[in-house]
Amino acid sequence: MSDDIYPSYLNRDRLVHIVDADIHICETLSVLFRIEGYQTAFSVEAGNFLAALERRRPDVVIANANVGGESGLLLLRKVRAMRGGTPVFILLDAPDVATAVAVMKEGASDVVIKPVDGERLIEYARRIVNLNDEAVAAFTKPELTGTLRFGTPDDYADRFLPEILARFSRTHPLVTVNVDCAQSGQLFERARHGELDLALVTACSEIFADEIVRTEPLVWVTSARHSVHMLDTLPIAISHTGCEWRALTISALERQGRKYRIAYSSPNSNAVNAAVLAGLAVGSVPEICVRPGMRILSEKDGFPTLGSFRLGIVHRPGRRSSAAEALGQHISESISNIPRQLMAAE
Repeated sequence: MSDDIYPSYLNRDRLVHIVDADIHICETLSVLFRIEGYQTAFSVEAGNFLAALERRRPDVVIANANVGGESGLLLLRKVRAMRGGTPVFILLDAPDVATAVAVMKEGASDVVIKPVDGERLIEYARRIVNLNDEAVAAFTKPELTGTLRFGTPDDYADRFLPEILARFSRTHPLVTVNVDCAQSGQLFERARHGELDLALVTACSEIFADEIVRTEPLVWVTSARHSVHMLDTLPIAISHTGCEWRALTISALERQGRKYRIAYSSPNSNAVNAAVLAGLAVGSVPEICVRPGMRILSEKDGFPTLGSFRLGIVHRPGRRSSAAEALGQHISESISNIPRQLMAAE
């Protein structure tokens, strides 16, 4: 595939972390990489970068050779010690042969001298990442073939599937994944009866997940452009009867003694979100699923805490195929490792 038709959506699960004391450089490169579809984060201090490294390993690191007195060589060694093949590009404020030679010996992908040609850097970073993907695929059983039946509610499909499937297809290109969207209770039953290989569901007392991948707070949301949340009788948009989110929402309002009416009810999250964004009702969504145009309502706005719920994976009974195990691992790693500051920035 030629670079000029490279689909940027394939980068959606990839994180580029920029480390430079110059905030202008960080912001400029961040914008350029985001245009290409990448997630980005930046740090103006080495300590902040090292802390972020513990939370999530980036797919590309662009670091200055000197960040607040901290050597870029040390940062390079930290990343290389993770043994994930993460490419590291070292920025130099001015030509410095000795430093360039030292970092290249330590495994830097390249040395870039300021001023930075952003477009060329992105092109080269893309090629390095693709080469790394090919190397990873060579050691992650790319020979796996077959078809997987995977189920998830549409709430999670909208938020997670692009990243999960893009990553899975790069390491297991011969596996076909058929996706069914339905309610968690239905998916649980279908997986238990062998109709699905695995499903991502909202776990509760009646839905027992084989693996919990994330605990997520439920939050109140309203339109950022409307004030429907200030009405005496609160109109709410909620999911279907039996949904864990619906139960948490109604329980919180009744404990508070607040008057409300169910203005919209649908098993389809897009319909519920549309009502919220149009300013017709207040809704409750996982914090991870808050959309642009929504505003979170807190206790300062007079809304009670909703609590948290769990996301889990359910497998079909019996021996799991290697492909199902691989997809389950991709789902678990993708969802559990999404930092909140990156979600908010998207």
